[in-house]
Amino acid sequence: MKMLTYNIEERGNKKLYEYLYLCMKHDILDGKIRNGEKLPSKRTLARNLGVSVITVENAYAQLLLEGYIISEEKKGYYVNYEDTFGGKRRKKQFQTKYTEHEYFVDFCANKTPYEFFPYSIWAKLMREVLTEREIELLKTVPFHGMEGLRITIAEHLYETRGMTVSPDCIIIGAGIEYLYGRLLQLFGKHAV
Repeated sequence: MKMLTYNIEERGNKKLYEYLYLCMKHDILDGKIRNGEKLPSKRTLARNLGVSVITVENAYAQLLLEGYIISEEKKGYYVNYEDTFGGKRRKKQFQTKYTEHEYFVDFCANKTPYEFFPYSIWAKLMREVLTEREIELLKTVPFHGMEGLRITIAEHLYETRGMTVSPDCIIIGAGIEYLYGRLLQLFGKHAV
């Protein structure tokens, strides 16, 4: 493990952690820090550079996020970037812990049988909606959903179920968690 040294005064108007991250990234890309090489601990590097541990931690976090380094629990940080194919650099491939299974029938939400999905019709309708309602789509959506959709749902409920429901009584949300939050606001925090 080599000790890294960087001139902090040269950072210009960049944040300190950003400058440190960029220096380390360039050293990895230039091969000054090799693949598999152990990096100094956060405390050691912070002490050597005269910066806070949080600065080094933020720089390491950005390198981790972009795949230049990996963290091994209780061992430290290691470079995870190889020089392959005549100077072209490629990120190391990771194996995921979880794999997608193919089922004959999948009753989970958001599972579309792609081979039967009418993409051409969907694309045509999307273009029409975007063309007709360009300004309306840029406006902020009311907290209880778009009025046109609420009216259409109210009409559908009347035609198919015989229910007379005001569009103002219909609330459209972006998921069950959001709607649970709305219900809590509506009934109050002490409702069970």
